[in-house]
Amino acid sequence: RLDTGCAAGGPHSWWGTASPRGHSARSNTSSRRQQRDLEVAVVRRPRAQSGKGAMPGKQKRSVVAQPTAAPARPGARARKRAAQAKLALTAPPAAPGEPAAEEAARRPDAYAFVCEEADHAESPAAAYEHLAPLLAQLAAQLGKPASKLRIYDPYYCAGSVVKHLGRLGFTRVINRNEDFYAQIELGTVPEHDVIVTNPPFSGDHIERALRFCVLQNGGRPWLLLLPSFIHKKRTCAPELARSFAPPMFLVPASTYTFWSPGRNISTGHARSNSAAEQLPGKPTTPFECMWYVHAGILCVHAELKQWWVKKHERATGCVLATSAEELPDKVKPKHEKRANPRARKRMRAKGIVC
Repeated sequence: RLDTGCAAGGPHSWWGTASPRGHSARSNTSSRRQQRDLEVAVVRRPRAQSGKGAMPGKQKRSVVAQPTAAPARPGARARKRAAQAKLALTAPPAAPGEPAAEEAARRPDAYAFVCEEADHAESPAAAYEHLAPLLAQLAAQLGKPASKLRIYDPYYCAGSVVKHLGRLGFTRVINRNEDFYAQIELGTVPEHDVIVTNPPFSGDHIERALRFCVLQNGGRPWLLLLPSFIHKKRTCAPELARSFAPPMFLVPASTYTFWSPGRNISTGHARSNSAAEQLPGKPTTPFECMWYVHAGILCVHAELKQWWVKKHERATGCVLATSAEELPDKVKPKHEKRANPRARKRMRAKGIVC
């Protein structure tokens, strides 16, 4: 068997020189690899040296990466907010007589009544815009144009109610730095046709405001911007029950945002594009608020509701409800706690349905 070719150097030897076929296969593989490296640009970069799948010492072969896209340009609103913030920081101090200087003079230490800092909040202009059709209708019932309607706001903050209602055509607005409760005791409340106010939410201010509107207002209309749960509050429901007719509720489509002017704890968004009116303040929305509307002896609430639905409900987006059952779901109390039997007995004695 050794003579048949199994000896060293034979054609069938396992340890002899490589056959010409094997040598040719290795040469073709090397040439193909060189050709591929010339045709495709290859970038070698090290793989991650930490984390799952890391392989130190090896490199990853990948095609040249595409250039990264340029960062997106901020939108128009973002650019406007940035410009307003920059303008507010670089604006020079206001001269005497400008709105900013007048605002600075109306700090809590300059008020003619005892007040809490948290109570100072200005109602937004949108709240008065929603109320304007009702005020115009009440003026028509009195036989007056809107410019002659005497509107009284007894709770003073920074006087923006005069500006907001004046832009809507109601130029006879009374809102002074005076003690409202002292005026009630002295009998010096200014003559007026309608009360439009947003009383402070702390203490018993809401109860006292309702008591004056219901019992001491001479049957005149009143419109109060209050939290949506006030008509269910134990201390406020008896005051509303004393009226000869329950109030209506004007519910806005979106939540009102109030402004607390003159505070140094924060700076809110600019209230206007004018540098003079970019005053320091903090935007606050403590509760879901709505207007409590009572037409007094001027007109029937059911007729006023029909007029509102026909003329202004779609344009303003506000719902005018004549009872708590007609209120939208967003202002209805989520969890109502029933009063105890003794409290329910007292409420029934006062004519409150419970």
